[in-house]
Amino acid sequence: VISRINIDPIPSSAYVGETIEFVGTLSDLYGCPLIDQKIHLVNPYSLKHFSDDFVITSDDVVFATATTDSHGMFAIEWDVTHVVNDIVPELNLMFEGGNGHGVNKKKIDLEILRYNSYITLDPFPNSINVGEPVTFSGNLVLESDSTEGYVVYIKDEDPFNADDLLATAYVNSDGSYSITWIAEKVDSDGVADIYASFEGTPTHYRTTTCDDGKTSDLGGSCLNTISLRTIGVTLEP
Repeated sequence: VISRINIDPIPSSAYVGETIEFVGTLSDLYGCPLIDQKIHLVNPYSLKHFSDDFVITSDDVVFATATTDSHGMFAIEWDVTHVVNDIVPELNLMFEGGNGHGVNKKKIDLEILRYNSYITLDPFPNSINVGEPVTFSGNLVLESDSTEGYVVYIKDEDPFNADDLLATAYVNSDGSYSITWIAEKVDSDGVADIYASFEGTPTHYRTTTCDDGKTSDLGGSCLNTISLRTIGVTLEP
C-alpha cells in the first residue's frame, strides 16, 4: 500500500547551529493516518544522492527520528549540522515501511549555510637563503565569532601531490597571526608556492589566500600563491 509524507513549510536556508523543526503527517494514499510509525531525517551517503534507494544503511547519517501519533503527525527538531566532505548535501525524510505500507521518502529543500571567514598573508621577501628565518604573518576574520585560539597553516602548493606544511600559527584575539619558518628547499626547482590556509570549522567555511573567497572542505584551485625562492642546499642531518 502506498504511503505519503507531507510536511509543513520550512525556511529555504539555515545556518549551522540553528534549530529547524520538521512538522508533518504520514498517511496512506487516501489520507488515512499511519499511526506509531517511525520517520527518519537522513543525510544519504553521497553515492546514493541520485538513486531511488529507500533503505537506510550504515553509510547514511541519521540525524533524528520521530514516531507518528494517533493522527499520523510527527515533529522532528534538528540542530542544523554541516556534513564534512559532502559535495552535494541532501536531506530526506524517510519512512522505511511498516504495518503493510510501502516505503517512502521526501527530499527536503534546505540550504545549509556556514559563516564566512577571510584570511590575509602579509608580503615577505621573494628569496631567502636555506637556513635563514622568514616570518609569515597576516590576519584572520571570522564572521560572528572570535578568532582567538584558531589555527592558520602556511603551506607550499603542489599541483600533483599533497601540499607541504611549512608552519602552523595560532591566531590572536585581534585576528593577527605570525610564525617564523627556517627556510629549506621544499621543491626541486627551489621555488615554494606559498599560501595561508584556515581549514574551517563546522560553523565556518574554509578559506585560503590562494583562492578567491570561501572554498570547499576538499580545497579549491589555489591559483594565487606567492613565490619564495630558497637559495642553497638543505643538508641532511
